[in-house]
Amino acid sequence: MYYWVYDYSPLVSGSIFVFGFILATFLLIYLFGRFLRPLLHKNTQTNEMVSLMLSSFLGLYALLLGLLAVAAYQNLSDVTTVVSNEASSLAALYRDVQAYPEPTKGLLQNELRDYTRFTIDRAWP
Repeated sequence: MYYWVYDYSPLVSGSIFVFGFILATFLLIYLFGRFLRPLLHKNTQTNEMVSLMLSSFLGLYALLLGLLAVAAYQNLSDVTTVVSNEASSLAALYRDVQAYPEPTKGLLQNELRDYTRFTIDRAWP
């Protein structure tokens, strides 16, 4: 549903979200500010209420940031596992090819070497 975000670079999509939320905030303040200002100025405990809300939002933001860091670490761990499995499979296949007779053995080892170079240099630099 929200896959259009992946079509843009992280800088562009982050800027779109940041400026979109800032614009929405300013519009809401402009539209509802004149109605809420008299209600907030009547209450003498407004600063305490604002500080409580701000601390709640900051706590939630810290929790979300921590979960984002854990998710990034898990993705890195998963990629490391996939790369090591691919490398061990290539090494095992290279060793298995050594049992073949010479013309086939040299051809297959060269193909494996070319595939490994292509994967390292071009597919996943």
